[in-house]
Amino acid sequence: VADRHMAEQFAEIGVILLMFGVGLQLHFKELLEVRRAAIPGALGQSAVATLLSAMVALGLGWSWPAAIIFGFAVSVASTVVLLRVLVDNNELHTPAGHIAVGWLIVEDLFTVLALVILPVAFGAVQAGAGNIAIPLLWSFLKIVLLVVFTFVAGDYLIPRLLNHVAATHSRELFMLAILTLALGIAVGAAELFDVS
Repeated sequence: VADRHMAEQFAEIGVILLMFGVGLQLHFKELLEVRRAAIPGALGQSAVATLLSAMVALGLGWSWPAAIIFGFAVSVASTVVLLRVLVDNNELHTPAGHIAVGWLIVEDLFTVLALVILPVAFGAVQAGAGNIAIPLLWSFLKIVLLVVFTFVAGDYLIPRLLNHVAATHSRELFMLAILTLALGIAVGAAELFDVS
């Protein structure tokens, strides 16, 4: 690779655009219909995979924090890959497809929660802070604010903005608006809510 930093930046942009594309495929009402299977299934699978992987890491001599992070990493499935498989096989809008997507979304939300909380928790423990409740509470508040902002922007602001852009009948302007929204949401989530 000629420029590693540039390759990393392009990789980040690719992930942002892939996740934006994933978001376009999802319908919140369809996810709510499968919550009874998706929520306990995803949380149970994540917990079991995390514990088993952490035990393997501990057996290899890793520290507890490293083992837990390794366990979280192993427990997460790729939403983008599975969605691509479901779309290619025309199974995205089947009952099994809805359950799979709901399961993955719960895993993704759990991962976001873990990515926000783990650095706060382990940072406070390593710093010797006796009370980690305030940093954890602040992290939860940021996540709640992000979810509220996501629903408000996703239901009201973004569709209206895209309708105005579409009214111009300019395909280039529409593509530019989508690209700007995808990158803007990613940067805003990282800067304002500490969620990359």
